[in-house]
Amino acid sequence: MSDSRLLLSVLCIALFGVSSVKAGYADAVRQGNKAFAKKDYSAALEQYRAAETDLPTSPEIDYNIGGTLFEQGKFEEAVDKFTRALNTTDPQLAASAHFNLGNTYYRMQDYLKAIQSFEESLKMNPKDMDAKFNLELARKMLKENSKPEQQNQQDKQQQKKQDPQQ
Repeated sequence: MSDSRLLLSVLCIALFGVSSVKAGYADAVRQGNKAFAKKDYSAALEQYRAAETDLPTSPEIDYNIGGTLFEQGKFEEAVDKFTRALNTTDPQLAASAHFNLGNTYYRMQDYLKAIQSFEESLKMNPKDMDAKFNLELARKMLKENSKPEQQNQQDKQQQKKQDPQQ
């Protein structure tokens, strides 16, 4: 399976008809979305940060910044932004934020948190086949990565039985 299967591009978040939004905000979001589509993540981040100064509590901007940080490999920062994006009343945005939190935790090899995030995403959008697929992949990785730990514990126990002075 290729890594790209795990990724969900940042949604080109629309302004959702907010009439009081400053023109600078709307332009910055548009420019950020264009840069993101061109995979110019530095420029996208710069534009989204500019929009963030106009609406610092916007879950949509947090989501877009999170996606950009994810693409740059800044996973811990992405987790913070995706978590902030959960402060939304939009169930689709919340489901996407949980999904991308799952992808981020997966890339950080925190499979337990990835599983929890994918499960939350599926509670909000049970038909999301990507979330189902990624959930199963995270479960598989958690199981595979716990086997060496279990084997190490068994080896230590066996060694103690053979050498009681330890």
